[in-house]
Amino acid sequence: MERTKYRLPSNDELAVELERRRFGGVDRTWSVREFHRFLATCMVNGHEDYAAIAWLQQYIYQVRPQIQDEDSTRPMTHHGLRHSFAARTYQELIDSGMSSLSASLHVSQLLGHERPDVTRGYLAAIPKDGVDGK
Repeated sequence: MERTKYRLPSNDELAVELERRRFGGVDRTWSVREFHRFLATCMVNGHEDYAAIAWLQQYIYQVRPQIQDEDSTRPMTHHGLRHSFAARTYQELIDSGMSSLSASLHVSQLLGHERPDVTRGYLAAIPKDGVDGK
């Protein structure tokens, strides 16, 4: 019997890849350094309460040159911050021993998603070796 040269992706793998393509293959997550510089800049400028998304996005645009990694070409957006939060929270839950399904459902609830498949798109950016190579 002849062995197949290629393996078909599972439905989950296919869903993740399609979600990545839908976003143009753009990595929307922030590095840990960028996130910490963002928080520090908010505190220095007296903007602890940045709940208004419109203001937050405008603020991100203004401080982007100060916080973005020098070699980064990623667009830094509020939505990217949500992706980063989702990926890091998921990874922390997995690292603490939670199952993949439970961690995904928990992150889904935190993000306010009614459908877990929406959250799968947020988690698509997590490399196989974890967030930031963990």
